[in-house]
Amino acid sequence: MTTIASLSYINLNQIMYSYLNPLSYSTMTIQFSLPRMLYQDEQFAFVIGQDLSDVNTEPARLNIVITRDDGLVLYPLFTIDNVNYLIIFSFTDPTQLTASSYVMTIYGICTPASQSNGAFNMIYRRTYDFTYTIVNSADVIFPSFNSLTTSNIFITSYYNTEGYKQQIDFSIVNSVLNVNDKMVWIINFPSYYSPQLFQQDAYCMIDTAAIPCQVDPNTPYQLIITNSPITKNAGVSYTISVIGLACPRNPYTNNAYPSRYIFIGVL
Repeated sequence: MTTIASLSYINLNQIMYSYLNPLSYSTMTIQFSLPRMLYQDEQFAFVIGQDLSDVNTEPARLNIVITRDDGLVLYPLFTIDNVNYLIIFSFTDPTQLTASSYVMTIYGICTPASQSNGAFNMIYRRTYDFTYTIVNSADVIFPSFNSLTTSNIFITSYYNTEGYKQQIDFSIVNSVLNVNDKMVWIINFPSYYSPQLFQQDAYCMIDTAAIPCQVDPNTPYQLIITNSPITKNAGVSYTISVIGLACPRNPYTNNAYPSRYIFIGVL
């Protein structure tokens, strides 16, 4: 069946971020409504803009969940088209993508470096010529960034040998926030680490005290550290140690993956 352009629209109602700092790994939540189901010769895609596309080149870093308003949860397959700035979805059962309201959650997405990303667009497009058959009813612009506050962070690693359990020490001086039991540290590791990061015997320390840490269940490569047993004033140095990481294999770090930084967010 061949489709023609339709006068119906996708309603892209709201886009929210859990953290709105430049170049931070975050969670993006999109509320939208679809006017009809996909035809057999169509794809569903999300136009994310050049700046956002440029910093999200590895699909393995993302986890995308779509929830229909009746509670049905869809786990789509997806690819990233960094030339046309698209996330392109496919579904094991496309008939489940019906005329309805949805919430899409993208875990592990990196925010762009600038505020010039432009508008988002959700589309249906034909597979044989990529003509858009349905688009947004109105443009939705990237949310405004929060003021960026940086801290002094230095890294030292030990046991950097394949098969070893690695120890990474982060020496941190907070610029504004005091360390206490309400502080949260978010650490995102490069994709040549295991997505799950930890084995059962891994643990974390703050200075000489144990501190709870866990792998984020939704976001690959992300570690969450909470409930500090000690306090530190802003401007005073402290050390967060992550002990027991599986050291990456050398082939994965030798041009097999792009060079990546470890990102640390302090909340």
